[in-house]
Amino acid sequence: MNPLLSDKTIIHGHRPITVDFCKKQIEDKQQVINIDTGCVYKEKIGYGKLTAIELYSKKLFSI
Repeated sequence: MNPLLSDKTIIHGHRPITVDFCKKQIEDKQQVINIDTGCVYKEKIGYGKLTAIELYSKKLFSI
């Protein structure tokens, strides 16, 4: 990883993951967090939520 990013957390989307996997990234204190929980894939188990993250607390909100 680029040294300029070594103390940063990167939040991104575009590649759908399950809500549980998203939560696990935060629990594991990952430096890169994907919050794309596939809101358009309601028919797939574990997907279908629109997810946001509060950056300071790293609390997830999924609806």
